[in-house]
Amino acid sequence: MKRSINAECLRNSGSMHSILRPINAFSTSALLVLGLLILSLMTACSPQPPGVDPQPTPTEKTQTSSPSIPPELAKYLQHNLIVNGDAEAGSAGDPNGTTEQQVVKELPGWTRKGTMTVFPYVASQTIGAIGEGDPRPDDHGKNYFTGGPTGGPDALATATQNIDLTPLALVVDTGKLSYTLSGYLGSWGTFSNQAEVSVKFLGADHQDLGSPAHIGPVTSGNNHQSDQATGLWQRTTNNSIPAGTRYVVVTLTISVDPAVRVAANNSANSGFADSISFMLKS
Repeated sequence: MKRSINAECLRNSGSMHSILRPINAFSTSALLVLGLLILSLMTACSPQPPGVDPQPTPTEKTQTSSPSIPPELAKYLQHNLIVNGDAEAGSAGDPNGTTEQQVVKELPGWTRKGTMTVFPYVASQTIGAIGEGDPRPDDHGKNYFTGGPTGGPDALATATQNIDLTPLALVVDTGKLSYTLSGYLGSWGTFSNQAEVSVKFLGADHQDLGSPAHIGPVTSGNNHQSDQATGLWQRTTNNSIPAGTRYVVVTLTISVDPAVRVAANNSANSGFADSISFMLKS
């Protein structure tokens, strides 16, 4: 009888071990998972070493790296949108040459009327041109604009170019886009020839929106120098681009002061311009 009871106990003991074995294995796994979870929480909550910023999540990286200015606008900012505003593209005429030599065949970037041309800066004082000692831009390059050989009291020469702002329509219409128009303008001696630059803002239908920009005119009498001064002086203006603007028309005009027409140079339209610039800023 005792032997049968012991045998039964052994069978029951074996059954218990078979039941407890998976339970123990489950408990061990559960404890391991619980330990890893606690360790992760302790690591995440522990303070960062001094000078070390927490690493942003991938979402945060995407948000902080996205540009605040559209890529199509960035190339327009802080960049002169006037082509050949410094008269350096193409050839230059000879200030002391014949009429045919004085007027250049092409004026890259510009559409001209009259005898608008380009002269080189000369090393010494020259009649009808800018000499080495005359006021001019520090980075003046080799050439500058002048009205050409057609003089007299009705002398008039213009050069125009269009700037397309349609890619910036959404930004322009916020009213937060501004411009700076600048240039160096002047004339020769006591003559009343003068230079000025104007900008018109046009809508999608090419209608004038008003609020034009303008610098000049600068003649020998209003350049804040002596009445006989020859050279170039900087003029600058800035404002907001009118909402609705899609095109900008820039015009360089070299003409005669209507109040002093009798003093115009009869042999040439000797107003000067250089370093003409139209730049945008958001």
